[in-house]
Amino acid sequence: MKKKSPDSIRELFNELRNEDFEQRARGLNRWLAATGIFLSLISLIAIFGGAAGYFSLRTVQQEAIEARDGITMIQHEAIMIGEAIQILYADARRNAEQIEEQKRIAEQAKKVEQQPEDDWSRTFDAYGVLFRLAGFEPYGDIRTGSLRDADVESFELILQERFSYKIMGLCNESCDDLDLTLYRGDDLMDLDFAADSVPILDYLPNRTGTFRIEVQMYSCASNSCDWAVQVSRRIEPNQ
Repeated sequence: MKKKSPDSIRELFNELRNEDFEQRARGLNRWLAATGIFLSLISLIAIFGGAAGYFSLRTVQQEAIEARDGITMIQHEAIMIGEAIQILYADARRNAEQIEEQKRIAEQAKKVEQQPEDDWSRTFDAYGVLFRLAGFEPYGDIRTGSLRDADVESFELILQERFSYKIMGLCNESCDDLDLTLYRGDDLMDLDFAADSVPILDYLPNRTGTFRIEVQMYSCASNSCDWAVQVSRRIEPNQ
C-alpha cells in the first residue's frame, strides 16, 4: 500500500477543515437569520401592542370627556327644569288667589241678593269692601239698565294707562247669567262669559283711551231683568 506524502495529508486536512468551516458558517448564518426573524416578530408584536394600548387609552379618554359633557348637560337641564317649576308654582299660586277672590265675591253676592232691586249702591258697597282691601276705589257712576233675554246694551268710558281696573256687573234674582265684554274700537280687550250673574273684568290699559262695555243678558227668567255695572280703579298707578 502506497503511503501518502506529508503534502497530500496536509492538503486533505485543509480540505476537511474548509468543509467543516463552511458547514459551521452556513449553520451560523441560518441561526442568525432565524434569530433576526424572531426578533423582528417580537418587535412587530411590541409595536402593535403599544399602538393598541395607545388607541385604547385615547378611547377611554374620549369616553370620559363625553361622559363629563353629558353630566354638564344634565345639570343645565336640571337647572332649567327647576326654574320652570318655580314659574309654574308662581302662576298656580296667582291663579289660586284669583279663584279665592272670586269665591269671596260669589259668597258676598249670595248675602246681598235679597236686597231691594233698586238699591244697587248698597250692593256694590258690599263688594267694594273686598275691592278696597285689594287697593281699588269706585271710578265713575254706577251704570244701570233693564234687558230682555239675550239682549245687549253698551256704554262708553275713558280708562287711563298704568291704572288697573275691575269692572263688575250685577243683576236681579230673575237673572241667571249676565255677561260683560270690553272693547277698544272694534278690538276685543277682555270678556267674562262665565255662567253666573256676577261677571268681573280685570284690565290694565297700555294707553289712555275711550273703551266700550257691552252688557248682555244671556239668561233672564222674566220679561226683563235689571242690571248694573260698577267700575273700580286701583288707587295707585302700576310702576
